[in-house]
Amino acid sequence: HSATGDISSKIIGEYSSKIYSEKEDFACELSNGEFVPVTGSPSRMDLLRQLLNNGQLISYETTIEGMTLTNSANSDYQLMSKSSGISEKEAMLPESDLVLKPSSFHGLAFRDNRADDNVNAIVDNELGNNLATNRRGRYRSNTNRNGNLAKFEGVKRVLVVRVVDSEGRAHADSAEVISDKIFGTAGDQENMIQQFRDCSFGKLTLTHEPATSANSVLSHLSAPGVIEATIPVSLMNTTRAVIRNQVTQVVENKLGLRLAENFDHVMYILQKCYVQCGWGAYAYVNSWNSVYQGNYYRFPGVQLHEIGHNMNLGHSGGLDETKKYGDHTCLMGNPLYSDTKSRMCYNPAKNFQFASGGNWYDPKFIMNFDVTNKRRNKVLRRKIVGIADYDNNPDGHPVVIKLETDTDEDYFLGFNRAYGVNSDNKQADNLVTLIKAGSNGLSYSQSWLLATLDQGQSYKFRKWKGMRRR
Repeated sequence: HSATGDISSKIIGEYSSKIYSEKEDFACELSNGEFVPVTGSPSRMDLLRQLLNNGQLISYETTIEGMTLTNSANSDYQLMSKSSGISEKEAMLPESDLVLKPSSFHGLAFRDNRADDNVNAIVDNELGNNLATNRRGRYRSNTNRNGNLAKFEGVKRVLVVRVVDSEGRAHADSAEVISDKIFGTAGDQENMIQQFRDCSFGKLTLTHEPATSANSVLSHLSAPGVIEATIPVSLMNTTRAVIRNQVTQVVENKLGLRLAENFDHVMYILQKCYVQCGWGAYAYVNSWNSVYQGNYYRFPGVQLHEIGHNMNLGHSGGLDETKKYGDHTCLMGNPLYSDTKSRMCYNPAKNFQFASGGNWYDPKFIMNFDVTNKRRNKVLRRKIVGIADYDNNPDGHPVVIKLETDTDEDYFLGFNRAYGVNSDNKQADNLVTLIKAGSNGLSYSQSWLLATLDQGQSYKFRKWKGMRRR
């Protein structure tokens, strides 16, 4: 909470199977590590969600002018605060125009209240540009910089930080081992670099090589792509907000450059979590940073999950809608907790999100079907191929079929081919999967696995688009 009365905050996405509610909301993380729920009128909250889904929400380095701290009257927050560290105070949005401005500390935070013992979901878009909006929800930007960091193709540069605390605590793996586990620099074949390349069919390449403008980084590396940073605080008694800020400050001072301006993804590796725990890794949506504690960094499935958050992907829930990570057909559900398995990709909703932006998969292999369109037949018969066979599809069959509902929430069909790039899939091998997701499938959204169907099986929608039966 700054001297001017503005509130700073950030957004976090992390692993958990514990659920408090299914409502999405926003929260601030104050400079002292305290979490404060964000409240406001329905129109103000809707506007924040719109900013999030549009990829225009600036977090970690942005404050909102005119927010005020009040005592919470929400019993759910009071209950959560006892175990999660969430404050019983609330941050109230102003009813006037929302003015977002850069800050040297934190920023606006989206929070998905389906959380674990600490925090859960999702955003850090650190561009440093100013956004403002009027009450009709129109945006103006004070810079010409792109407000969407969800970059899915081309070359993305990655830096890994092996963190050493003030008392010498650091992960037991050397910088050389960490480099091999993440980049495969010493021959490890199961790594996120290879799997991102395979899932994107060569469209996305992650590299430890810095950009030409950041060549000075090379002299500071302890191993390819890995730098070591000693922070002036102890992991034993310091909140993760302070730890993360200290790591960022130490590395930027050491390199003499801004991390967010020179790297697409920066991964912080901690020896262990001692304060505000209950997580294995967390990341910022539509942003550049992810944090890992213990051996979670070793698992390619965890890496692809967290970098997936950086690329604006939401979680993938399972057949049981109380488990927001329960879709084991997708890396945004429970990923592969293995150092030796990495051959798994994403579900049809996430694949649609990629393709809708012209990334990874040709849009001609993505089909939209609206059953209420009178010019179309009510019955659709199509062959569908799995993403694993995307490059073996000479007849051009769809890899995703979107069932259009004329609402923000739609349904997505795919064939979960357990082969090749998806051979380590954990659920519904070689079955048709039906996924529900919001945001019209175009941007960040929690998705849910509704059905896994074998030959001859069916799924019935009730009250489809308000109809009695479909």
